[in-house]
Amino acid sequence: MIVRAGAVASRSEPEIRETQSLHTYCVIIINMKKILILGFGNMGMAIAQGIRKNTDSQVHILDPDKNAQAQAKKMKLPHYTQLKELEKLAAEKTLCIILAVKPQHASVLLQELAGLVQKEHRIISIMAGIHSDSIRDMLHTEQIVRFMPTIAAKIAKSVTGIYIRKEAKNKTALKSIAQNVASSFGHFFFFQKESDLAAMTGFSGSGIAFVTAFLDSLINAGLREGIQQPEASQIALRTMQSVCELLLPDSKNQTAFPDPSTLIKAICSPAGTTIEGIKVLKKRSLHTTVREAVHAAKIRAKSIESEFSSKSRRTSKR
Repeated sequence: MIVRAGAVASRSEPEIRETQSLHTYCVIIINMKKILILGFGNMGMAIAQGIRKNTDSQVHILDPDKNAQAQAKKMKLPHYTQLKELEKLAAEKTLCIILAVKPQHASVLLQELAGLVQKEHRIISIMAGIHSDSIRDMLHTEQIVRFMPTIAAKIAKSVTGIYIRKEAKNKTALKSIAQNVASSFGHFFFFQKESDLAAMTGFSGSGIAFVTAFLDSLINAGLREGIQQPEASQIALRTMQSVCELLLPDSKNQTAFPDPSTLIKAICSPAGTTIEGIKVLKKRSLHTTVREAVHAAKIRAKSIESEFSSKSRRTSKR
């Protein structure tokens, strides 16, 4: 169940953003003044760019990778190479730690962070498929929020799902922090069930790739019919952009069309051109294909969650 939604925050609000890193891990440790990003890959860089653009927070980078170090230096960001350098920062009880580790590296990173995490710290995880139970077991805290953002965080257009752990204390404050963080890189939706984040992964996180695949097919179709580049790409992109603007609410919360089916009906005139194309899409089962793609991504997210949970339980018993 969706509880609440929001949009990009103003510059005066504390913020951050996140995503999956091309490097081993991407963790962000934040208070209202400082933000430390562990891992400066693709998504870590997107987060840093968003924070600098939309907030006054100080951004610090920790990543041993030489390319990441070079990029941080290019962006004139303070950067470090070892976790032990975080001890002073981690001593601050107001810290909020954002985990954006790739699932395959989560176990190692959580074990290393366990000694630095205090009970007052707030944990925001952006790790796909890592259940909050596993994070609790390894970091020994209930103050956990899970985010499911998208690559669009790079341009402050992420659609982020948020779940606050039921056992967390002072949920009002935790929710406020989560809202401020998520709003810095796009829109957000709160969910009451953690299991909904797996669906959010397949629906929105992976959905960007699915929509892009359709866009790519539309461009190729235009080329096949004689439209040249770069016009074919620009026409397809502008067409998709116009669809979103027709369906999204404006500043007065009004829409040109209430839903996609109404828009399709408005375009399809009897015996016209569009209806012929729609018939082909129905014949080729576009809806079924999309449903199966979203479901497959969700199932994989659940599988990762199960695999990691089993591994973390074995680790905690040692």
